[in-house]
Amino acid sequence: MSKQISLKASMQDIITRGPIVEWKFRDSITSDHGKYVIRFSLTFSDGTVLPKQIGSFETQRDAQDKKNEIIGQLARKEYIASQILAENFYDYWLNEHMVKVRKIKYGTFVCYRNIIQNYILPIIKGRTMDVVTNDDLLKILDSMTPGLLSPAYGVFGSSFKYAKKHVLINKNPATSAISIKRKQVSKKEANERAAAANEQDGCGHKSKKRKYALTSEQAGQMLLIAKNKYPGPYLPLLIACTTGCRISELIALRYRDVDYNKKVLHVTAQAGRPIDISGLEKGSRTKQRLDTKSRNGIRDLPVPDFVLDEIAASCKRWTQSPEAEGKDAGEVTIWHRADGTAYNRRSYKDDFNSMKKLYGLPDDFHWHDLRHVYATLMLHYQVNIKELAIALGHSSGIFTMQHYVVPSQKVCEDVPEFEKIFLNAMPVKLENDEIVLKETLIFEVPGFDEYSENLIKSSTIAARKIDFGKESIAETREIPYNNAV
Repeated sequence: MSKQISLKASMQDIITRGPIVEWKFRDSITSDHGKYVIRFSLTFSDGTVLPKQIGSFETQRDAQDKKNEIIGQLARKEYIASQILAENFYDYWLNEHMVKVRKIKYGTFVCYRNIIQNYILPIIKGRTMDVVTNDDLLKILDSMTPGLLSPAYGVFGSSFKYAKKHVLINKNPATSAISIKRKQVSKKEANERAAAANEQDGCGHKSKKRKYALTSEQAGQMLLIAKNKYPGPYLPLLIACTTGCRISELIALRYRDVDYNKKVLHVTAQAGRPIDISGLEKGSRTKQRLDTKSRNGIRDLPVPDFVLDEIAASCKRWTQSPEAEGKDAGEVTIWHRADGTAYNRRSYKDDFNSMKKLYGLPDDFHWHDLRHVYATLMLHYQVNIKELAIALGHSSGIFTMQHYVVPSQKVCEDVPEFEKIFLNAMPVKLENDEIVLKETLIFEVPGFDEYSENLIKSSTIAARKIDFGKESIAETREIPYNNAV
């Protein structure tokens, strides 16, 4: 026996019943109170039968034309069997599809929820999805700040594709709306760049768009400061500079994820806050082990020897500490507290901001910019762009080039207290007010190894301990990073 449902369907009804597999019209147009109506029934894949009546038409010819139109839509799988309000659709799409099926992370969930509540629904709430137009979506996009456009494209692109798949709309207005908005933004940015070119000399002036790159020497100086003044975040900072991994991936790395033979870090997860935190103890909610951002996030990151030395030293210090007794060292995160518990993605903030101020980095230089630094330097040292995209966890080299490789620019002045020590400790010289190597260095593997060597030379060789106003230079260059041995 077929199942019957009401004319008003919920999203769960629509998903459960599946697509239309059969339809049946009455042989003739029906007369009803002096008007003409079309009566038919739709059968869905789960056996559900939905009776439909459409009217009232003034003439039999009008009714027949509409019937022919509906049959055409059914044949093309474009007929909208049930209308649904935008607010009901987005509630289901976000909480049932994106969270439970697509398994988006908590940060993405919050971002999408805010876009829906604060921008989308104020414009289209109370209207059914099939009457939302291209102009409606452009109006929503125009109300957003530039930083929200990218996730908004994601919301519109995914949600309207989902609505089209389940025949809640017969045309997808998001495709053209996103295309138009992107062209508008590109034109505006081009005009701003043209105007800025006449006003900026490229040194010391705030850029229209925050894109920062450091040289390997500057990155090395930054690591030198971190090692001696901010030892807490030094190791994760070092890993970020030499692998380009995301902060969420970095805080999930465990000692067992280090392969000293292959010289790689196995990235298999990220740490963060799940959407459902019921049952989780306070203090652990933002440190849960989660899937990577995408399938491209699962990867092996090549790591230079001196970084492996630092990780090994950190592991040795942990295993020799009283807190390590009875605990599996392999499960301890590489960046951890004294008791072995993990840090969260905000734990570096205070020390990182203090270090930025000391080094003279811009206030809006973020930890994430270290990924841009890594990408830019790797390309500078001629690393293959496809391999670079894989290392960064990107799906394509085009995305890496467009969004992560940035023009070189001076983003900070040298720190006077460190400049003299740096020059004394390094095989470098001043040439036209720029620091250059005194000798040409030839490396066996171009690119990655060259960058690694430059970081070693910049940050630690011949420098063991530095205090403001004092300097103590190491007498040996052996194992420059490893303080534990």
